[in-house]
Amino acid sequence: MASDRTNSYFYTVSGGALYQKNKVNGNVVSLFPANFTLGTVHSLQFDGVYYWTLERQTGGVLIRKWEVVSGILVQRSIFSYVSDAMIDYDAYSFSIDYISTTLNAVAYIGSYTVPVTDSSVFNVGDEVVLGPSTYSGYVDKKHIGTIVSKDATNIYLDVPLSYTFNVGNGVYCSRYFYLFNKYAPFTTSMGSLLRFNASSGVLTSFSSGTIFSDVKASCFYNDKILFVKGNELIYLSNGTMFLYRHMAIDNLGKDRATTLSTYAIVAHSDVLYSLRDRYVFYDGGIDEWDEEVWSSQYNYVSSSLLSQVYFIEVKATPDIIHVVSPPGVPTSTSDITIHVLDQYRVPLSGKTVNLSTNEGTVVPITGVTDSNGEITAVYNGTTTEKMVEITATVV
Repeated sequence: MASDRTNSYFYTVSGGALYQKNKVNGNVVSLFPANFTLGTVHSLQFDGVYYWTLERQTGGVLIRKWEVVSGILVQRSIFSYVSDAMIDYDAYSFSIDYISTTLNAVAYIGSYTVPVTDSSVFNVGDEVVLGPSTYSGYVDKKHIGTIVSKDATNIYLDVPLSYTFNVGNGVYCSRYFYLFNKYAPFTTSMGSLLRFNASSGVLTSFSSGTIFSDVKASCFYNDKILFVKGNELIYLSNGTMFLYRHMAIDNLGKDRATTLSTYAIVAHSDVLYSLRDRYVFYDGGIDEWDEEVWSSQYNYVSSSLLSQVYFIEVKATPDIIHVVSPPGVPTSTSDITIHVLDQYRVPLSGKTVNLSTNEGTVVPITGVTDSNGEITAVYNGTTTEKMVEITATVV
């Protein structure tokens, strides 16, 4: 599954063709048959112009680069990686980077000069894409050229522009693709993230670790490599491949213990779309959690990448107290601490929390989290011996 970067369509590959699907209802909008035989595609990526596929082959993997031309999916490049003495290739997922900026002035047809908001993101030699254009008469047109020089406000191309482009139109390039391999170079005891030059297909660097093994879903978003591992969405910095941060995701089954498979992910406009074969939801009934299984079909589940309340921790000290009795007996109160965190496990300040209990009282019954994401309260016991529940709700 891949996105067209406009948040309107998703793309999938099946039966030797590329399918463009409406994001809302999943209906097929267009079909582009491939001009070469396609095997089973385990990962599909889109860099703004080209579609990239990963297929598994005997003893290795196959990465192919495609372009839609006159309604046909045309193969442009093919990179075959077969296991050797250095690397045992075994992968299901990869992602391709996407470096971008925008035009800060109109770029006219015939010009070699492209005025950009930030030229520092590009290197001389980068193959860049302008567009799609929003300029009247050239709507949806794109231009591809190679940077021969640059200064603080412009990049200069090897060929003149074929179309005119408006202020704010995109300028972008892809330098590397990243393969999540089950094994690392010279060892099968851990996985690796292998970085390849997107033009030549040559391996340029790698990072090793068990975290890279058996990854099935990844993508590139906002200059970060994203992938699913267990119940986390992991962010890696582009280039260095160092851990940037990680986000908790709800990919548990209805038993709230089994981790569901995620087959692909796409990120756009601060929303993560995860391709799965079922949807798990809280129904509030007897079983509380239920699921909708999509049989042989797949669909996506969306999650916000923006900070939001995800964890609410309630701690009682002490957690066992005596019932209310005459003076002189052990304490019958408990200090309550509520900690509110987002999905990145960052404390959230300024959140209003309401407290309630099924027995006794909590004082105060409402509060606002401080800079540590905390509020405190006191629980006052009763004369009844029982298990007491204290509920914290963020409003």
